[in-house]
Amino acid sequence: MVVPDCGSINNGKSGALMGPGFGEPGTPEDGYLFVTSMYNCTLYKVDSKRFIWPYVIGDQAHAGVQFMPRWLYRAPKS
Repeated sequence: MVVPDCGSINNGKSGALMGPGFGEPGTPEDGYLFVTSMYNCTLYKVDSKRFIWPYVIGDQAHAGVQFMPRWLYRAPKS
């Protein structure tokens, strides 16, 4: 698995990956692994075939502000 470059922070290079975990059961993220790259402030989504792609990009160009995406939460259905 090769983590793709993404965003403008650190020239888009990923690194210092930490795994916040898997998507919550019953959500569209169920069954996917999520990892955060500390180098480029990007949350990546990984499928069961080890395909990885940027899911949330926390740089100014994509989000308006710089932030570190660490986890994805969905509000419960009402």
